[in-house]
Amino acid sequence: MNQQERILKLAQEQIQIVGTSGARFGKTYKAAFELAIRFTLENLWIPVKEELPKKTQECFVKCCIGNEQFNYTSMFDSHTQRFDDSINDEVTHWMPIPKLQKGGEK
Repeated sequence: MNQQERILKLAQEQIQIVGTSGARFGKTYKAAFELAIRFTLENLWIPVKEELPKKTQECFVKCCIGNEQFNYTSMFDSHTQRFDDSINDEVTHWMPIPKLQKGGEK
């Protein structure tokens, strides 16, 4: 299960909770919430033709090899302006990996 699938699974669990506790909003609310989550996830991807990472960092990348699309992580080198050499030409989109907060820190 990739990162996007995990987020969607968690979102669907939240939709079930919202659907139960927020029944007064009905099915329209649940459908709108799920569409908003999907829209947000799809629009987090940054096309490499528009922008590259500003610093050396590990990123989520979307690669296209033939008709197949793959999502995984890759290191971006800000000095060479390239992702891992083995996949660099196939990377079409990227997004930074968010830093997770420890415990309840904000």
